[in-house]
Amino acid sequence: MRVGMATDHGGFALKAELVARIRGAGHLGLDNLCWVYDSNHITIEGSTKVAFAEDIAARFLGYGWNVLRVGDANDVERIVQAFATFRGSKGRPTFVILDSHIGYGSPHKQDTAEAHGEPLGDNPEVILIASGSEVSLAVQAHEKLVADGIKSRVVSMPTWDISERQPQAYRESVLPPSVTARVAIEQASTFGWERDVGTAGRIIGMKTFGASAPLKELQKKFGFEPDQIVAAAGQLVGKK
Repeated sequence: MRVGMATDHGGFALKAELVARIRGAGHLGLDNLCWVYDSNHITIEGSTKVAFAEDIAARFLGYGWNVLRVGDANDVERIVQAFATFRGSKGRPTFVILDSHIGYGSPHKQDTAEAHGEPLGDNPEVILIASGSEVSLAVQAHEKLVADGIKSRVVSMPTWDISERQPQAYRESVLPPSVTARVAIEQASTFGWERDVGTAGRIIGMKTFGASAPLKELQKKFGFEPDQIVAAAGQLVGKK
């Protein structure tokens, strides 16, 4: 069995109990373990330079891990190669460092702390809402929409509960009531998204139990592709 885990630069802190587990994994040669580390040098407060200057690659090498680095987190081919190297590695766990840009594609929020909880775009005609891995699809669609002259905003909504407990003024700054053209992307059930999309919006998701096929085929079938998101957004603003 292969085991994977992920963390980001901003939230990374090697507590004593975690260090013991990392050392133990290296000592035991747990080659079924792969740790993916998102290195974007930004915390929720600002740059990691304020409190973090450690050479994390050297540390994991010292613990007996196989360390790989992907210099561009958007380079899918290199990421696939890194995982292939992990699967072929024997006798040691693997630590994959992805150099990324938080808020990638945002005209004003990329590589800033504001990308953690503020809209990625200004004065939008359409809002793309997503959580988890779907955010990357929304950002890719956003870039295409902007290139087509459509003002787009990406909203990352990892939790409805916390969002709904925010002050109304903040919620309306993120999801302006005047912008009814909204597209939510959910690679699972569409249930619940109607609260933020409204009756004039569109939810790209699954309304069936699912299907069995290669990932790319399933994404195409259910509309989880940037071009299909762009088409849905364009229809809502009357430009497609």
